Amino acid sequence: MCGTGVISTAKFINYTVYPDNHVRDKVIKKAANMSKKAIVVDNDFFFVEFLSELLQARGYQVIRTYDGKEAKSKLEQQSFDLIFVDMVMPKMDGRELIRFVRSTFPDVHFPIIALSGIIVEQLDKLDEMGADYFITKGPMEKMAKYIEMLMDKIEE
Repeated sequence: MCGTGVISTAKFINYTVYPDNHVRDKVIKKAANMSKKAIVVDNDFFFVEFLSELLQARGYQVIRTYDGKEAKSKLEQQSFDLIFVDMVMPKMDGRELIRFVRSTFPDVHFPIIALSGIIVEQLDKLDEMGADYFITKGPMEKMAKYIEMLMDKIEE
């Protein structure tokens, strides 16, 4: 499999299934009061900015972090409605961070979306990771479509 798509624990959604203008045709939900809070964790500055812009357009207040340890510290200090976490990072990788979140906050459930350019190679281990959704990294325009579709599903 190649290309960008959303992987849930049940299936891989191929990007050719949806029309190219899906995102452009969506009405962007922009809250005047940013009451929803998301944390984005990735060591790639540009990717963090890309995700942050998408989430802010949907009304989220976004906390940007660039490694797992920094995210762990923020998670201990604040509550969040959503986490996007890269699986490959220095200091503390995504798996460790997800394990920390699930063990530290067992009674609080919020979606955890794992991101990686190598998830396809790890398909047999997806259920063990503890994330709710998985997104393979790829071209930004295609990723934006899948993130928007995923967010529509999460916000239903």
